[in-house]
Amino acid sequence: MIWQECKDLGFDIVELGTDFLEMEEAELMRLIRLVKNAGLQVKPEVAFETGRPPLLPDYTGKPQKVWREAEELEMLMKRAERCLDAGADMIMVEAQGLTGGSTPWRTDILADIIGRLGLERTMFEAHDPNVIEWFLNNYGPKVNLFVNHSDILEVENLRSGKRGTPRYISL
Repeated sequence: MIWQECKDLGFDIVELGTDFLEMEEAELMRLIRLVKNAGLQVKPEVAFETGRPPLLPDYTGKPQKVWREAEELEMLMKRAERCLDAGADMIMVEAQGLTGGSTPWRTDILADIIGRLGLERTMFEAHDPNVIEWFLNNYGPKVNLFVNHSDILEVENLRSGKRGTPRYISL
């Protein structure tokens, strides 16, 4: 099975990128259990976009379902909690939709996610140096960040405090 192949290649964590793959929740929970039963850690990914424009009527003239940020965030949080209950070791959160595409940054939503799931059970995918620095300045050196390999040295320098004083980003 593929999970054994992952182990044989030296992998110990499987990320389930559910942010771009439409998947029924029952199937996601089944995959989490399969990965865990294979002796691997599992980390489903969730993504949240802010500031989506309202939907226009469809070709029949009927209005489409209106996007409601609070409802979508609550659905995302409940799904993440169910993943953790099913055995997921950590939840990967795509930070881009909360920082890169929104002005101002939606740090309130990031704080809600951390407050609800816990800092130790969340990892943030952060590709922008300013976002990385913001996380480290606001949540400390133990915040779990998934970064580009070219940013690792800078991240570790910021974590250790060996490189100057951190600058704070005003949002």
